[in-house]
Amino acid sequence: MYLRIAKYVLLYTRESYPRQCVNVYLEVILMIHTYEVFVDMKGFVDPSGVNFYQGTTHYEINAVSKEKADDLAFEKARSEHPDFTEYDVRITRQLK
Repeated sequence: MYLRIAKYVLLYTRESYPRQCVNVYLEVILMIHTYEVFVDMKGFVDPSGVNFYQGTTHYEINAVSKEKADDLAFEKARSEHPDFTEYDVRITRQLK
């Protein structure tokens, strides 16, 4: 999968400035990978931290890099499971 970013940029050259400008079309194509991500979560029953509950959730995230996949999985887990207080993101492998 590819992510295509394109935009027009005004390019001024020494000869043409300020009378005219040239439109230049820039296109950047980024490779998007699918990462398998597990997020371990822990929540505490009481403030002392003795009693706790834990769980793990699994996501397949499409991202440009491992760092982006890590951030997206963390935000997704935090929004889907707000009752947990600790999140540990593990990227296990790149699927595609």
